[in-house]
Amino acid sequence: MPGVRRTADRALRRQRVAVVLAVVVGVLAGLVVRWQPAGPLGATLVFVAMLLPVGVLAYGLFRWPGQRGLRVGDDAAEAYAPGRGVPLAALVIVGWLPAQLAQYEGRWERDVPAWLLTAAALAAMGYVGAGTWRRAARLALTPAGIGWQGWQRRPLFVPWVALDPTMPIHAVDGDGRLRLFLGRPELVDGRRRERGDLRLWIGDLDVSPSFLAAAIRHYRAHPEHRAAIGSPGERDRLVAVLGG
Repeated sequence: MPGVRRTADRALRRQRVAVVLAVVVGVLAGLVVRWQPAGPLGATLVFVAMLLPVGVLAYGLFRWPGQRGLRVGDDAAEAYAPGRGVPLAALVIVGWLPAQLAQYEGRWERDVPAWLLTAAALAAMGYVGAGTWRRAARLALTPAGIGWQGWQRRPLFVPWVALDPTMPIHAVDGDGRLRLFLGRPELVDGRRRERGDLRLWIGDLDVSPSFLAAAIRHYRAHPEHRAAIGSPGERDRLVAVLGG
C-alpha cells in the first residue's frame, strides 16, 4: 500500500509540524500579553495574540465541509478518506495552554492551587499533543468493514456484519459525526464498552458526509460488491450508482 502509506505519512508530518508551531506561537503570544509592549505596535500585538485562538476556532466551526468522495491507492484494498488539514481545536489547546503558562508564570502565588492548575494544564497539553503527534484522522472502507481513527482515541474497526441492517445511516454535508447502529456490538474492535450505536467523528475528514453515509449504506446492503473495494473500477462504479 505505498500510495496510501505515503498519504498517511504526509498527513501525520503536517500535523506534527502544526503542533510544534502551535506551541511556539502560544508561548510567544503569552509572553506578548504578559509583557504588554508599549506603543501602537504593542497594542496591536496584544490584540492579535488574544484574537488568534478565537479566529482559529471560528474557522474550524464555519469552514466548508469536505466535498470529496472516497479515494483509492495504487494497490490498496480499501477506499479511504484522509484528514483535511490538522484538527484545529487540538491546535488551539496545545497553543493556548502554553500561552497561559507563559503569561502568568512568575505572577502566580506558589500555593497548592497554583501548582495544581499548572499540573492540570501540562497534563491536558500532553494528552492532546501526544494524540495529535501519534495519529492523524482517517477513515477507510475495506472488504471486511469500516476502519476509523482520530487523534483523540485509539482506532476502531467495525465489521460489516456488526452493522444493524434495519437501522438508517444518514448524514448531510456539514455534519461532524456519523452514527452507526450496531446489531452485534461485540464484534467492534477497539471499543471499551459495548453499546448499540457508534458515533464516529468525521468533521476532520476530507470527504462529503452525505456521500460517506451513502457508501456505507450501499455496501451494507450489497455484500457482493465489497470484495472489489479499493479498486479504481469499483470506485467509479460507486460514484455512478450514488451520483456523487
